[in-house]
Amino acid sequence: DATFDTSTLKVDSSNNRVGVGTATPLKPLHIQGSSEADVFLRRTDLTNKAWLLNVQSSTGDLNIKSRNDDASASTTSMVIAHDGYVTKPLQPAFSVHKNATDQNNFATSETTVNWTHERFDNNADFDLGNNRFVAPVTGKYFLQVNIRLENIDTAAAYIQVNLETSNLIYRFILDPDYFDSDSVYYSMGFPVLADMDASDTAFISFTQSGGTAQTDIDGNPNYTWFSGNLVC
Repeated sequence: DATFDTSTLKVDSSNNRVGVGTATPLKPLHIQGSSEADVFLRRTDLTNKAWLLNVQSSTGDLNIKSRNDDASASTTSMVIAHDGYVTKPLQPAFSVHKNATDQNNFATSETTVNWTHERFDNNADFDLGNNRFVAPVTGKYFLQVNIRLENIDTAAAYIQVNLETSNLIYRFILDPDYFDSDSVYYSMGFPVLADMDASDTAFISFTQSGGTAQTDIDGNPNYTWFSGNLVC
């Protein structure tokens, strides 16, 4: 068993308070140190599944970390700042975009939209090689897409931008007859709150029915992007 330095322990029995590292406990449990005041939580029957709480000495922020039993590695899961805001460094979130107009003259069928650059991708959950987001855990995900189309043929029966998840396909549909002539550019975009299971995927596709294969996707990242994050 580990030894315990009883000189750091202060029991205030009259106020039902216990302090570690302080001569005067202010609360029922008061832990104080000259640097990080660590609290380590672990179940004895679980291997490498422990939690560490500490207050960062330079900022006063509360850090909640997952940690190996032997303290060989720790990962910050949540930071509650002294000012009140909360950040989750590993919360699934991504934003991808194009960097050039690399998809031209779309066929009059369904085509997957490809993405060439990641602005950010927590935990590498976006599979850039296959143009899809892969949900790391089951939950509700906020997903949004915006695509700027160019040279839209008014003779097409319809044009769709599809956000395809494993559970449901969400669609934005446009009838090009809305325009007086072939449109030089038009943006299509929408957000959804999608239910996704662990390992489910989400990707963007474009569908044109009829007309001439002349529609392009503008590759400017200001106009064409796909992003999302885990909400709950």
